[in-house]
Amino acid sequence: MSDNQVDFQLSADDKQAIMDAAALIQSKLTQMVSLSPEERIGGLQLGTKSFGHIEKISDYMDQNPHLIPSYVDVAAFKRDVQVVRDLREINRVLEPLVQSISDTAMVAGIEAMTTGMAFYNAVKVASKNNAPNANVVYADLKERFVRKGRTTNTTTPPKGE
Repeated sequence: MSDNQVDFQLSADDKQAIMDAAALIQSKLTQMVSLSPEERIGGLQLGTKSFGHIEKISDYMDQNPHLIPSYVDVAAFKRDVQVVRDLREINRVLEPLVQSISDTAMVAGIEAMTTGMAFYNAVKVASKNNAPNANVVYADLKERFVRKGRTTNTTTPPKGE
């Protein structure tokens, strides 16, 4: 077998502390918005260059208030700019952590599946050799690998239609 890259246990207390910290973060970010996948794809994207442009606009608004149209809510604009700054900073801290959690879970899952498949293959051989309980265990585990047959149209239209 290969090395076990993920070899630790998360204590119940540590897991609960992490879950509590996540709940605290969620409780502080009550105004968050959730977009659908379509909205994410179709919406205006705000990259680093675009946000830099918005900050430049904000500076020009401060320097030239006489150029601001009366219909522009400057206070709302300033709040939006600040919340983007704040959330981007929070995201820079949390995103690598979330990615690391996801990557670690993936590697641990692959390791578990690899070990599990070694057991499954051993049970398969044991079942062929009629080892005690092997047939029952194998019958249950092989359900995961049963392929569903493709449905085919059993009625064929007559020729010429």
